[in-house]
Amino acid sequence: MNKALPYRLPAMLAALCLMLVCLLTVLPTAVSAETTIEEDQQKLSELEAQRKAYTQQLEALQAQISASQNEEKTLLAEKSELEQEITLLDSSIETNEALMEQYQFQIESNEIALVALEDELAKPECATDYVRAGQLTEDIQKKEEELTGFYEEWDELSENGT
Repeated sequence: MNKALPYRLPAMLAALCLMLVCLLTVLPTAVSAETTIEEDQQKLSELEAQRKAYTQQLEALQAQISASQNEEKTLLAEKSELEQEITLLDSSIETNEALMEQYQFQIESNEIALVALEDELAKPECATDYVRAGQLTEDIQKKEEELTGFYEEWDELSENGT
């Protein structure tokens, strides 16, 4: 055995003791708990319940968001359909207005032609020309029938469109 070892052993033991004292002062000697296990478990249960409540609220909000998005899509589709219907109605109104203008022109033209035929029939020379008078009477009847048809169309368009 080494002769120097017995002399070093007390120094090594002293160093070991010094290290132990240092370690014991640095590390707490006893774990002091501010709460009990039961209190910690209770707090954990409360936190889990709160988390569950928040999760349910989050899921409810997500469902509302989803429903709102679906409702928005439905409303946008309805809006698009209504816009298309308005466009069709606008087109129909424009068509009816154009037709009414045409019928108004036809009515005015036929009324003028009817007055001209009646004036021609009223002339004294038609009184002696039975053929001409018959032809004018026939033309007047045709114009009156045409005029009646235009008035009926005019009335129908007035009721349906504008």
